[in-house]
Amino acid sequence: MSNQETNEKKTVYGRVYEKLISRRTFLRRLSWGGIVAFVAGNLIAAGRFFFPRVLFEPPARFNVGNPSDYPPSTVSDTFKDKFRVWIVRKDDGRFYCLHAYCTHLGCTPNWKQLEGIFHCPCHGTKFRSNGTNFAGPAPRPLDRFKIALTSNGQLVVDKSIVFKGVAGKDSDELYPQSLLEIG
Repeated sequence: MSNQETNEKKTVYGRVYEKLISRRTFLRRLSWGGIVAFVAGNLIAAGRFFFPRVLFEPPARFNVGNPSDYPPSTVSDTFKDKFRVWIVRKDDGRFYCLHAYCTHLGCTPNWKQLEGIFHCPCHGTKFRSNGTNFAGPAPRPLDRFKIALTSNGQLVVDKSIVFKGVAGKDSDELYPQSLLEIG
């Protein structure tokens, strides 16, 4: 190639040729871009560390009202949605608190007033009013929580104290401390 041909190419392709970058410059910029992206990603991750995701759960201990709010032989589902518990008052006046959580897969059973049972809509498990399972795939009875009477006469449920249901056992006999007797 002669000088004249080279000059002609520069004249014809001069603008395009001047805008192109060399391979070395391209790789250098690509490398620095990768390093900057890596550092920026790590800084963002470190920044997220200082703002953790917080899970707000209902308190483990909460008031459920006066004993007079619960007539004998009733199941109250007032706290089923908020705290996932039922307050049960037996016909002899004793109280206990059942966990509204099916022991099969964790669904929320419903209280069927006319039948006097808890029925899990997902897989058909049925529980008696004392929490004992008698039909369906649930492996054990419903769990109970500690229920107590405060000094000012209020009923308090403590979900941190759990009485696990045991298959084939009556929770009233197995856990007499799960029952609250008001004298």
